[in-house]
Amino acid sequence: MTSQIGASDDVTADPTAIFASLSDAILSKTLDGKITSWNAAATRVFGYGVDEIVGKQITCIFPPERLDEAQMILQRIRNGEVIEHYETTRLAKDGRRIEVSLTISPIRDAAGHVVGASKVARDITAEKRAARELRASLKEGGDLKWALDEHAIVAIADPKGAITFVNDKFCAISQYSRGELLGQDHRIVNSGFHPPEFFRDLWRTIASGRVWRGDIQNRAKDGSTYWVDTTIVPILEGGKPSRYIAIHVDVTDRKCTESLLAESQQRTRLATEATGVGIWEWHVPSGRIWWDAQMFRIHGIPLTDEGLISYSVWAAAVHPEDLAQQEEQLRKTIRDRGPGARQFRIRRNDTGECRNIRAVEAVRVNALGQTEWVVGTNLDVTDQIRADEQIRFLMGEVNHRSKNLLGVVQSMALLSAKTGDPAAFATDLASRICGLSACQDLLMCNEWSGVDVGALVRAELAHLSDLIGGRLLLVGPPLRLCPKAAQGIGMALHELAINAAKYGALSDDKGQVRIDWSVAETGETPTFVMHWIEDGGPSVVAPTRKGFGERVIVAMAEQAVKGKVAIEYRAMGVSWELTSPARTTLETA
Repeated sequence: MTSQIGASDDVTADPTAIFASLSDAILSKTLDGKITSWNAAATRVFGYGVDEIVGKQITCIFPPERLDEAQMILQRIRNGEVIEHYETTRLAKDGRRIEVSLTISPIRDAAGHVVGASKVARDITAEKRAARELRASLKEGGDLKWALDEHAIVAIADPKGAITFVNDKFCAISQYSRGELLGQDHRIVNSGFHPPEFFRDLWRTIASGRVWRGDIQNRAKDGSTYWVDTTIVPILEGGKPSRYIAIHVDVTDRKCTESLLAESQQRTRLATEATGVGIWEWHVPSGRIWWDAQMFRIHGIPLTDEGLISYSVWAAAVHPEDLAQQEEQLRKTIRDRGPGARQFRIRRNDTGECRNIRAVEAVRVNALGQTEWVVGTNLDVTDQIRADEQIRFLMGEVNHRSKNLLGVVQSMALLSAKTGDPAAFATDLASRICGLSACQDLLMCNEWSGVDVGALVRAELAHLSDLIGGRLLLVGPPLRLCPKAAQGIGMALHELAINAAKYGALSDDKGQVRIDWSVAETGETPTFVMHWIEDGGPSVVAPTRKGFGERVIVAMAEQAVKGKVAIEYRAMGVSWELTSPARTTLETA
């Protein structure tokens, strides 16, 4: 039977289910020969259950005369070799000798280092017995073709490879008639999957009189492909092959399953690496715990051989205040045999940093309904928690600042309204809100961390920017005002600029304004000093009443910085001086 999976099919494979459903025995071991996994088919073949075999040495299933093979195989695996179709003998639990064909592959960690081996063992006892009977039948002239026709896909070829016999099963799987096959060689079913070196090695083997064993992908007449587990036996006459008998078993379904398993494992690995999710498994009866590479990265622990760790290592990583609760939740998951979800803190082994972990787990039960495995994931959610806390803080800060800003606008509106003239009220209020807005823009651009004094002065005098450097002289070092000081000083500068343009040094084409700022180191506490000095304009007289403008440049400025304002209405122009403690005015480091 040929199994085809289209590229558009939505195939989702559970690796655990695939692993359990395979008919071949599958197991894994460490580089020192200790068995670490054992599927249901291995139990059927060798008779040992998972609980009694995991943790034992692989040599417990070796016959005494085959013990040397263990070191030979492990050495080849350490060298990174893949051993395919290695035929040998092993022992079952009841002492029976089982003939097996082994395919052994190295297991590598995330860095590519060989840390163990996975082994697929196929019981070929019956096939070997059939082959022996085949040879006996050939020698005795028995009716081999009829017997094999009921058991397997069979073809016989002459020394040059021309097909001289095919049974019904060969015709059925290849979709060619017997007439189309006889006289052809096996290139008629060549799928093109295997390189030329594959078939050259095959022919060298059988031409030398040795049996060849391997998996071959063939192509049927309709273009579909199928896989066969193939044994080619050369029949010798006078020491040379007189014909070749090929016995095939359809393993298409097994190959598809293996491919799905590999793809599923690859998707899982890519998904966990992309999302930062670590995967762990806990074999409850033995206490064995396995981590993937991401788990070691999350905990800041160096990778171990095969990813195995002890329970005590995990317990030592959990924050002491969280450990008891986490252990109780795990025990509850095992008792209830249901899914679990937890969140706890760990201390990274390498840095000692406290991190927040979100864990989800599920259990797998054995045939008796007992919890055998707990499988779960870990995700470091520290950054997410910090981001949520930052958002909550910022929302509170926005609420606080909005209330403060509305309070300032309300005060401005109330004081501006005292003029009694609605038109003047609207004009003054709009102008003052524009001045406040310029300061707010600077604060927002600086993420409310402070504003450079020079930038604030230029923003408040933006409508007079053509005079800066000429009639407007700005002098001062780089200093950053705290947000509250920036609001108060900004409004004062805006009010001073409006008055200068209406009545003072900037109301004609002769006057000048000097704005300077500095930090005086006199006394124990540094003092921030700022001046607005007008000169050369029309004569100035002190106002007869104190309006809103006066309150802005004096009282509001003083309140914003906890300082003192001195203002003089001199004949040559207004002089305004602000002095305040640097600690209440300037941004702190």
